[in-house]
Amino acid sequence: MNIQKICDEEVNNLENYATEPLYSFSYRLTIEHTDGSIENFSDQTMLSHYRASNADYSLNFSSVEEAQAAIDAYKAEILGPGDSIPEGGESTVFTMQPQASVTILDQYTGDVKAIVGGRGEKSGSRTLNRATSTTRQPGSTFKVLAAFAPALDTAGMTLATVQDDCPFSYSNGTSLRNYDNSYHGFTTIRYAITESINVVTVKTMADISPQVGFDYLENFGFTTLSQDDIVESLSLGGITNGVTNLELTAAYATIADKGTYTKPRFYTKILDHNKNVLIDNTPETHTVLKETTAFLLTDAMKDVLTKGTGSAAKFSNMPTAGKTGTTTKNRDVLFSGFTPYYTCSVWCGFDDNSPQDNALTSNPKKLWKNIMGRIHDGLPQKDFDKPEGIVTAKVCRKSGKLAVEGLCDADPRGSMFEMEFFAAGTEPTEYCDHHVSATICTKSGMLANEYCPKKLRQTGVYIVGGSSNTEDEPYLLSGDLQEEKYCTIHSIKTRLPKIPQIPGLKNMEEDNETTDEEGQEHETDDNGNREDNENGTDEERPGEGAEGNSEENHGAD
Repeated sequence: MNIQKICDEEVNNLENYATEPLYSFSYRLTIEHTDGSIENFSDQTMLSHYRASNADYSLNFSSVEEAQAAIDAYKAEILGPGDSIPEGGESTVFTMQPQASVTILDQYTGDVKAIVGGRGEKSGSRTLNRATSTTRQPGSTFKVLAAFAPALDTAGMTLATVQDDCPFSYSNGTSLRNYDNSYHGFTTIRYAITESINVVTVKTMADISPQVGFDYLENFGFTTLSQDDIVESLSLGGITNGVTNLELTAAYATIADKGTYTKPRFYTKILDHNKNVLIDNTPETHTVLKETTAFLLTDAMKDVLTKGTGSAAKFSNMPTAGKTGTTTKNRDVLFSGFTPYYTCSVWCGFDDNSPQDNALTSNPKKLWKNIMGRIHDGLPQKDFDKPEGIVTAKVCRKSGKLAVEGLCDADPRGSMFEMEFFAAGTEPTEYCDHHVSATICTKSGMLANEYCPKKLRQTGVYIVGGSSNTEDEPYLLSGDLQEEKYCTIHSIKTRLPKIPQIPGLKNMEEDNETTDEEGQEHETDDNGNREDNENGTDEERPGEGAEGNSEENHGAD
């Protein structure tokens, strides 16, 4: 099997891209003016020239012919009367866009099995290699490496640890949102990896500190980081210089090899003509993660492909784990992942960092699927090894703690039970404290007390401690209810029966103050007669005939 040949074929297969290709160019022009002076121009001076009047001008064209026409128009504008182009003073290299790069490693040896530096016909022997020489923003592929790996490895967190995914700002006050502009409420780290949730990632980074995340990234083998990157946005891949595809692949290979980093190598040894070893390129390795941490991250990233943001990269004949990556305006889109055999990263984007349409975000996932699918065709099926020290527990997805029968499985949205893996000793010992059962009086909107009528009592399971403007909001127990404020409408007096009207006594029911069904309280004597609190007499008051009593009782109703 020729892995390099497979990669070259798939990267240059137009069917692996969501749109027809565009074409950019590298342009060099030297002009000799009539006074003998020399002036140099390029594609970048051309871009600046046109952007002075059109900020959206781009050097990406629908065909080579269209691109050449633009070059000719630019040249006509800058050539003056009598100017000339010396021999060899003009060169143009057309490049297909958007571009791509691919790296495939054997995670156990560090051997580079294939590398693709770009798509399109190769124009020279030492052209730009976008996999090894170009740095680009890694986007959400950094979430696992910078935030969740150290959180599980040293900060005492687990895949079941929850953060409140709600409207949030960085510590400097800059607002942060999720890519889909929604907020899920209490969310586990596992789900945050599966669905690539920004808020949970940054909150986790804040908890472990950006310095810890930065230290882990350096241990993963990244050499292009800056001290300026030690900020919370590091967890989302927002860094000063970007990273190479090769180093990103090596970092994911570290997780694939149970937490051991192996420096990538392009050769194993160099021999002389007598087969004596001149250079022995022995793999350089060191430990980055505990084996249990690597397994937990791998298991969570399996969900990315089976039911998360990377489902388009899944191929059928081998267990896979990985992570999507997307930067602002889709300028960089990536997929990094691995199988029990190989680790592969694919990057796609425009060389000039132009934004990409949403449709183009599928490109790296489709390439990854087709490349890795072909490479693994015919290989024996095997799964990722589970190390010693892994245990399971049934937890609640809304608290990350032990699930409670009748509460966590009775959430109005469906059962929140989940079986989760843990490194031994980190499994929860406390029970869910985010689900409660409460009975509400629908008349008062407060907690029902023992006197609230049965037909007005409504029992349900609610979330406590959550935030508004999230998916939890419709199920939150209000602040008043959390403070255990009980119904103030119904009491023991509202349960006293009405005293029936006695025949022959005019308007006895109206004159005897009792309690009606609506909870209106009155005072009566032992015989059911109303007591006049002001003068202590049962005599009819002046001016109170039948009409007066009728009017008074109408007002009371």
